[in-house]
Amino acid sequence: MARESSFIFSINYYDNSHGDNTVSSFVAKHPKKPFSKPDSLDNMWFDVKGDNNLLISAELHLYHKCLIKNNKNYNRKFDVLVYQIPRRNASDYVGSVEMPAKQNGWFTVNVTDCYKSWCKSPQTNEGLKVVAKDHESEYPEIRAEDIGVVGFEDDSQKHPFIVAYFRNAEHDVFEKVLFERMFE
Repeated sequence: MARESSFIFSINYYDNSHGDNTVSSFVAKHPKKPFSKPDSLDNMWFDVKGDNNLLISAELHLYHKCLIKNNKNYNRKFDVLVYQIPRRNASDYVGSVEMPAKQNGWFTVNVTDCYKSWCKSPQTNEGLKVVAKDHESEYPEIRAEDIGVVGFEDDSQKHPFIVAYFRNAEHDVFEKVLFERMFE
């Protein structure tokens, strides 16, 4: 039996030597119906919370299913692009990942700046849009679901979510007191 390959494109490490840090996760919701799942990856909203001053990083986690071997796109690579949906019509680019169609597994996109802006001004949180770009296609963008990125019709254990990493506030107080004592 062939082993399924998995991959993660980025993992953010943080110093936890002075106490416990906090890790929070947020599931995607429908932007207009807060108790419903989104219809697609091109319009999902996250009810994020937290203290910007303590935020270390935030990541959008997405799952990619391998396209079947006899699919014409099996050996191709696609870009998975993430945009912040602003209040105006145009979307703001957040980040992207190159995705081999034949890979399985979780991957992440850094959304720290989005998260910070949403915590600072919650009214600007209109959500995220995830699309794909095929360099060999005449179409500028295609649905991310069409290249195997798991949306909301598939296994709920593989739905998109955001993970945010926060420093412990006591750690900051500890370091400040230690710094001040060094110069007494």
